[in-house]
Amino acid sequence: MKHYKKLIIAIILVAFIGTPWYFYHKYQGGTYYYTKITREPININDATDDRGITQGSIYTYNLPSVDKDGKEKEIEFEAYKDKPLKQDAYLKIKVNDIKGVLSWEEVNKYDLPTKAKESFS
Repeated sequence: MKHYKKLIIAIILVAFIGTPWYFYHKYQGGTYYYTKITREPININDATDDRGITQGSIYTYNLPSVDKDGKEKEIEFEAYKDKPLKQDAYLKIKVNDIKGVLSWEEVNKYDLPTKAKESFS
């Protein structure tokens, strides 16, 4: 009987810890891709707040990207900025299979994985 109680407690603990972990990684996890800004934005729209006041622009980019293993993928993402992204800047983009692009950040060329660095040479 004691073994059953321990087993039930273990199952409950796994459920309480495993379920949130699973859903977090399913919806917030993703694969990192790397790209270089080589094209102008494909679309530019005004970014307005709830009152209709312009707060900058939304620049839409569609760029070829590679993951750490060199696998290529075309990625479309938006940048909310006052001006377009710098030409020849390198970006690290986090892509979720369900939600699409979750985030992006500018990185140094030397921080790129080897296979990604080779594809931009």
